[in-house]
Amino acid sequence: MRLPRWRKEQIIMCFVLTTRGRIPTHLGELLRAMRGRMGPVTEDEVRAAIAWSLQQSRRSAALFARRLRTERLTAACGPDTLGGA
Repeated sequence: MRLPRWRKEQIIMCFVLTTRGRIPTHLGELLRAMRGRMGPVTEDEVRAAIAWSLQQSRRSAALFARRLRTERLTAACGPDTLGGA
């Protein structure tokens, strides 16, 4: 399901506020509560937004890990050995 970024962010924010960061135990109750906060939202939209959010988190974590490895390698070897000026 293709959703605009703003819609995904809106759904994720509502999900977090509704669940208070906990894993929901009843999807129907969760959807009712979310609809009360933000209006119409489908189960598919919620699933797509959560999948998108997890993907963004994984990308962010991978980028951080790459930067950390590069910084450690640069500190250990020095910038001249890595082709720096």
